[in-house]
Amino acid sequence: MDEEGMASSKEESEDLTSCSVCFFKFDMVERKPKFLPCSHTFCLSCIKSMASAADQKIIDCPVCRKPFSITTVEILPNNIYALQIIKMSKIMTDAHQLIFTPRWCLTCKSVAKESCINNHSTISLAQDGEELQRKMQESEKNMNDALEKRAQIQIHLNAVVKSLEEAQYSAKKEADENTQHTFSLMTALENIDNLKNGKQDVPGAREKIEAFFKESENELHSASQSILEYQDQTEIRVWIEKTLPGNKPCFSSPKPIAYSSLMKTTRTKRTCPSEDQERIMCCAINPFRPVLVCGLENGKLCLFQEEDDCDFIPFSDWKATIVETLSTNLVACVDWDLEGTRFAIGFVGGLVQVWSGEIVKSFELQVHSMTISSISWNKNKEATDLFLTNSIDMSVAVYSTTSETTVQQFAFKSEVSDIVWVSADSFVCFDENNIFNMHQIGKDEPVRTFLHNLNDTLMGLCFRDQLASSSGDGYITIWSLEEDEPVRQYTTDSPVYCIDWSPQTNEASNSAGKDCCQQLLASGLENGLVHVWDFSDRNSISPLVTLEGHKESVGVVYFSRDGKLLATMSERNNALMVWSTKSWEKVYETIVGEGGDSHEPQFLSWSFSKILAAANGEREVTVTEFD
Repeated sequence: MDEEGMASSKEESEDLTSCSVCFFKFDMVERKPKFLPCSHTFCLSCIKSMASAADQKIIDCPVCRKPFSITTVEILPNNIYALQIIKMSKIMTDAHQLIFTPRWCLTCKSVAKESCINNHSTISLAQDGEELQRKMQESEKNMNDALEKRAQIQIHLNAVVKSLEEAQYSAKKEADENTQHTFSLMTALENIDNLKNGKQDVPGAREKIEAFFKESENELHSASQSILEYQDQTEIRVWIEKTLPGNKPCFSSPKPIAYSSLMKTTRTKRTCPSEDQERIMCCAINPFRPVLVCGLENGKLCLFQEEDDCDFIPFSDWKATIVETLSTNLVACVDWDLEGTRFAIGFVGGLVQVWSGEIVKSFELQVHSMTISSISWNKNKEATDLFLTNSIDMSVAVYSTTSETTVQQFAFKSEVSDIVWVSADSFVCFDENNIFNMHQIGKDEPVRTFLHNLNDTLMGLCFRDQLASSSGDGYITIWSLEEDEPVRQYTTDSPVYCIDWSPQTNEASNSAGKDCCQQLLASGLENGLVHVWDFSDRNSISPLVTLEGHKESVGVVYFSRDGKLLATMSERNNALMVWSTKSWEKVYETIVGEGGDSHEPQFLSWSFSKILAAANGEREVTVTEFD
């Protein structure tokens, strides 16, 4: 090809990528390439400018100067060849960046593979190298801090063990001395017998007996003091290091002592470690480990965790971190499963995610189209991998963490107000139309409809061996899963907003002095009272106890996991109170989100180590530790 031909080819190529009038690159919108009748190509913006400046809509081609009459610029044909070049150029640019820019996979902890680009979180090694180095340095620092804390714990453990060994030695020594005194006492008794038989001098024997009893009294007092000191030392919580599968260290503690009216409590309020201090919309504490997960308004998670899983470290020393969920929608609810090995979170947009106990996202599903209002894990030991979500899109979805799929979605005619699992494959719920049904996985239609007063509003449900419901007319009703009619019914003088069964434990049975466990049910009323009922007493029609203290309607009643404490929270002023179920005395009181004006839902969460977490849409979470 000669030089003239090459120049012509170059000009034609430039005509297909940029406008020869404004010299801007063609695009798909404002500068879309358009053919004039003479087959020359210019951008839509330039042609509009020429048409608006021309008289009688007659314009001249800037290249060949041929005049053309144009009524509407948009009807001019597109240069499809130029458009195709634009698309191919974008594809080649993206492919070049993907191929030639190495990335680091944060999930695999290695150079990203092709499968990591779409499925995992990655960062560019070329652009984010400094950020990666910073994270590696931070990880190394965290590891060194953990090793240092572990060494401190070991020192503390050695000191406690040494103290116990000394106390054990003192107790053994006192026991040996008591044995000697017992022998001396037996000798004195023999002397008394000899006195009675006239075999020993009375004055001398009396002096010896008085001296012996005085010495014994002093020794007994000393032994009593030693025993008290030994008891005080043995009440120290001793943490024994064990090794679980995977060689992960953890710590366990002996059975805690019984509650008293002088219960020690520690309240801590903490905010997110980010600069904006986002609002905490919900929270859930792990039932067994010192891990608290909080859902934020920006779609992220705030994680409070004791890094060494030491349950004696106070909440104020737990490390706080922000965890990305890759969603920008508000986190509406979060809940741990029965065993504390994973948790589920629901978002405003209907997205559901499941995370492992190591805070790694397992999977996510988008079944609902609107906000997730609640999450409930199945508490039946045969189906702990199942959980359900309730959404304001008038549907309930059941998921399996084993298969990481949606098992079934149930549609309703109105939004479901409350829902509880009642077996491994069944749940009970009622909707805003007061329809009260039991549903079973695998069946589209309800398997049972409970007969109740349709003119009155159902307010709450709870299940623990028995199904209970509360209503706006002041009734508390007990139902059998095998019958449509109620088994028993109790009445109050105020609408019952919420109810909760107490866990049935052997300790509850022993404290009650009965052969069977007490069946305690707490109910929160509109008038601010809390009634506690004992349903094991079938002859009683009155509450076992009435708790007074709330000045507003009670919206939450929640027993601790061992049943020894009852948390109650009022709706409007967010007053949180905790009561001892042994004495029914109020042992704690605070205001959650004090000074705020949030009207978001209230979230309470208990752990087995007597830690209560509370959040209600303010910028802080309130955690109370009971000892």
